[in-house]
Amino acid sequence: KAAHLAWKGKLLSFLDGVGSIDERVAFSHHECGLGKWYDSVGLQKLGHLPAMQELEKPHRELHDLIRNIVESKREGDRDKAEKLLEQVEPLSKRIVALIENIEAQAS
Repeated sequence: KAAHLAWKGKLLSFLDGVGSIDERVAFSHHECGLGKWYDSVGLQKLGHLPAMQELEKPHRELHDLIRNIVESKREGDRDKAEKLLEQVEPLSKRIVALIENIEAQAS
């Protein structure tokens, strides 16, 4: 959960021109900390939980959105990047809620 939440800050720093983005990690829902956990330990131990099964879709959508935001910024379309950024928070909240649900069900 902490790794996921840290990405919002990295993305904002990138848009403000004071940070960088590792595209390999940012653009792939398999390469980030949450994705690596999900693909290995998470699925092995908790793949039977409904919230775990739901997690992949919004997580993949978030990484697709990040790719679009970064590409818009690089193309010089800051307005489009900022408009797309508005979609990050609802997806992020959904992902965090699912993670919390998984934590509760696993306890």
